[in-house]
Amino acid sequence: MVHGPSFSIHDYILTATSLLAIAAYVIHQLVKTKKLNLPEIMMTCLLLSLFMAIVCFILIKVPAGRDRIGCQALAAIVQYFFLSSSMWSNAMAYDITKTLRAMSVSSQSVSRLKFYVPYAMGCPLVCVLVAVTLSQFEITAFNHPVYRERSMFPRG
Repeated sequence: MVHGPSFSIHDYILTATSLLAIAAYVIHQLVKTKKLNLPEIMMTCLLLSLFMAIVCFILIKVPAGRDRIGCQALAAIVQYFFLSSSMWSNAMAYDITKTLRAMSVSSQSVSRLKFYVPYAMGCPLVCVLVAVTLSQFEITAFNHPVYRERSMFPRG
């Protein structure tokens, strides 16, 4: 059985503070704004991905017993949401660059969201599926499965 990282009380306090701040911002955006523009939508998607990543990361500490599939699924979900957060950040940077080059904010900029959603949510999904596949079939190009059952670091 692999034990998750050991957390201290300050880890839980900082995590709870982060989750509350994200939740407050998203609720504020949804209540304050009647019609969200592309930047607000993208920021909300980024924060929701980060929120889920933090929640799943904290759940790693939940004892999974000897349920290998459950451990691997949780690891894949954590990986997915952290990658999704990175991809949303990248999509936002791209959009900012594109807007600055155009030097005008178009009212049709929300239509660009249809390109950002598959990128920010699809790329992490493909990465996770490849990692899970490599782990399950133990491709010989790798010396160890991507999601291990034993810890790399000795306890002590």
